[in-house]
Amino acid sequence: MSKKSLILACVGVLAAIILAVVYFVLLNTDGEKTPDDSQNTATQYGNIVEVEESELYSLSVSRAGVPQYRIYRHMATDELVLEGYEGNPYSTDFTSAISAACDLYIMEEIEAPLADIEYGIKGEESPYVINISTTNGTHTTLYVGDELVAGNGYYCRMQGDDKVYGIISTTSKLFKSNYDLLSKALAYPLESTKYHYTEKFTLNKDLREFVSVEFVPESERAKGDAFGAYKMTCPAGYTPADVNYDKVLKSLITPSADSIVTTEITPENLEKYGFTVPSYELYYTLDGVKRSIYFGNRTEDGLIYVLSADFGFIGLASVANRFPFLDWELVDFINPALFGMNIDYISRITVAGKGASNTYSLSGKGKELVVTDEKSGNAVDTHNFRQFYRVLLMTEMEGYAENRSTDDWMLTFTIETTAGKIYEYKFYRISTRKCYYTVNGVGEFFVSIDDVEKILSDSEKLASGIKINADAQM
Repeated sequence: MSKKSLILACVGVLAAIILAVVYFVLLNTDGEKTPDDSQNTATQYGNIVEVEESELYSLSVSRAGVPQYRIYRHMATDELVLEGYEGNPYSTDFTSAISAACDLYIMEEIEAPLADIEYGIKGEESPYVINISTTNGTHTTLYVGDELVAGNGYYCRMQGDDKVYGIISTTSKLFKSNYDLLSKALAYPLESTKYHYTEKFTLNKDLREFVSVEFVPESERAKGDAFGAYKMTCPAGYTPADVNYDKVLKSLITPSADSIVTTEITPENLEKYGFTVPSYELYYTLDGVKRSIYFGNRTEDGLIYVLSADFGFIGLASVANRFPFLDWELVDFINPALFGMNIDYISRITVAGKGASNTYSLSGKGKELVVTDEKSGNAVDTHNFRQFYRVLLMTEMEGYAENRSTDDWMLTFTIETTAGKIYEYKFYRISTRKCYYTVNGVGEFFVSIDDVEKILSDSEKLASGIKINADAQM
């Protein structure tokens, strides 16, 4: 190395040493970083209990000397559970309470504290007493008093410590009751992607079956024995209203109460809240799993008592927000269209009015459909017959029939399916504008007399080979 190079190397080392000294001096002079108001006060005082959730053994809370709840670690499962409700699902308040217990820290120490009573601290009779035990064998009791003047926490004292502290406001997440920590779910949830496959739904009113609907598998629909994905078995002969029935099933995905009233399912409570004779009973099944919910008395503010058979509690739920279909009439459950079966699944149609009756047999599907007039044996124009079939499909129920007289018969049409099912629709004039109708002898509703007269008129056109316009008034 040359003399010049050696000098440059020495200068570089000397410069590095000087910079290091300056940096050290700066760190230990007035430029040193000190805690300020923006720092987390836990840095100064620390957590009351240094515990991870995995180390929490038990957590209990009392309110003014009255036990509220106890969470403990179940030895068999190594999970935290609520004492007395080990088999119940829990609410988000349950997990929040555990998190709050593991994150209790002191914000400040009260200088020259007054007597405990001045801060609302009363030992075991304090507004709240919190007991925390860990798997390491430590135990801490915290007496919680009034809210801090600033409103950002609470006064407290630890058992065995004469000092008074201010603790974090999230401590309030521990101020719950047993019922707060329980889930308000009334039954096990339906899968949100599968709810529409609910196999059976039944609603009873005053112990009597009101509505029952069953899901029709695709294999059965292909046989032509159903009008859609669902069939109504009570009252039989009707088709459920798709939109409204979907609303019913959606309300059962996660059926919940708004609050829990009691977990004591005693004869006295069953009578008190109206479950001796339930006002409504819900039964529904998905994937073979049966669920049930019972409803009792109503309150003046639009709530109804509900009994969870799965989780053993009586709660209160808003009818309007959670179970609006309890107030529906039967007509709300029923599809207005009298039927909606694809013509490919029809084997015979008979139309009879005063002085005329015609029967048509159908064979083939789609473009291969062949229609035969059984009286004459002649083929019927397929397009014209399809127009007539549309007229039948467009006939709609309009509401309850106040008069169910069968004295003035006007029309009967009978649908026979390829699966051998027969549906007979009979119509009776009950006023100048209405016709009461029955399906296989059972009925409650009416249709417009215009619909009935349209069917009769187009039936005559079909028999005479006259072109039918399904969309025309007559």
